[in-house]
Amino acid sequence: MKNIKLYFLIVLILISSCEGFLDERPSKGIIVPTTIDDLYSILANTQRINREINLGILLADDMFTNDQGYLTFINDFTRDAYKWKQEIFEVTGGNAFWNIPYITIFHANFILETVSEINPRNENDINDLRNLRGMALFHRANALTGLLQFFAPPVLTESDLQKRAIPIKLNSDVNDHQGLATIGEVYNRIFLDLEESMELLPETQSTVVHPGKLAVYGLLARIHLILGNYSEALNFSQKILDKKSDLLGYSEIFENTSFPIVGLQYPIPVLNNELIYFSSGGASQSFTSPLSFVDRELVNSYSENDLRKFLFFNNPNQDGNVNFIGHYTGNFELFSGIALDEVYLIKSECLARLNRGKEGLDVLNSLLETRFRKGTYLPEEYLSETQSLSKILEERRKSLVFRGYLRWVDMRRLLKDPEWNGPKPRVVMGETFSGTMTKTV
Repeated sequence: MKNIKLYFLIVLILISSCEGFLDERPSKGIIVPTTIDDLYSILANTQRINREINLGILLADDMFTNDQGYLTFINDFTRDAYKWKQEIFEVTGGNAFWNIPYITIFHANFILETVSEINPRNENDINDLRNLRGMALFHRANALTGLLQFFAPPVLTESDLQKRAIPIKLNSDVNDHQGLATIGEVYNRIFLDLEESMELLPETQSTVVHPGKLAVYGLLARIHLILGNYSEALNFSQKILDKKSDLLGYSEIFENTSFPIVGLQYPIPVLNNELIYFSSGGASQSFTSPLSFVDRELVNSYSENDLRKFLFFNNPNQDGNVNFIGHYTGNFELFSGIALDEVYLIKSECLARLNRGKEGLDVLNSLLETRFRKGTYLPEEYLSETQSLSKILEERRKSLVFRGYLRWVDMRRLLKDPEWNGPKPRVVMGETFSGTMTKTV
């Protein structure tokens, strides 16, 4: 373990500078992981491997702050992001939102390279090497997917796939600089990684911090929804629900929660049975401080029998503002992984997009029944295809609030919808900023 800690220290120093990291070891005294156990130890560093960027919370319209909160933002980048300035996408290697996923990619590439050099001694080694390769491919694909949602334009038409996006790194040599690949090329790489990963991984792992086959299905369902491939997204969401479909009963959590919920209490249990893959966006004073408020119209849209209203938000302050406390991390950190409620919502939306709105509402009703006080939920009735889709999108936002980049992605997807007018303007230090940047990314 001492060797692994030394390895991580070296990696962090070298990646942060991106200079001086030679193909050969910089020193004979540096010990590089070479065994199966070493590689599992790398993946056990969940604070690095299972960490995703949390920029989506700042960009999405779920959150707002006041002038005091704005002044506490840690740097000009986050302040500009809150004002939806398009220049934030012109990042350099020193930007944490850019570096975090590429550090994950570095670790994934290192594992892939090392796995190919290990000669298995027995059947257990063969299975371990398959598992390690499958997990590394998933992590690389997941990191590339996250990068595309922030540092590439949204895919609104087929031609958008030809636009330049981000570098694709397929090795651990930090001196091998890659140019910008197109959006289509990056997604092709993601699909290749996930297709192979799906063949290598077991259905589930002993812990949800390690991705299994269900996590691959979940990421593929999410990606296909983003790209508008609704039949494919429906297929992968159903693959999960065929194996895992038991939702949390929010009424049981509610009955075991003391009210009012005071600071530093988070009612959703960590590692609960809805989790398919656990990852965290960490915490930031910009997004998780008492001055990071939830959109008031969104909070007011929950009925009194809807337990999300009580388990997701704390009591209003003197100005009527509330904070989000319903993280699936079980604490103040932002959940950015894959959970069963998202899968239900993907299936529901895809059915509606495929003109099967009644079926989509049936799936939505199955989810919402577990979110209300026992015996109070009145199922949504089918009126029209348009009404079904509108209701599903409304409930998607209410269920997945403060959930990684999902609302930000939805805002980008909705640019194709003529009814979507963009987010409400934000007022900062007396100046108004509109969300028009989302239409020109």
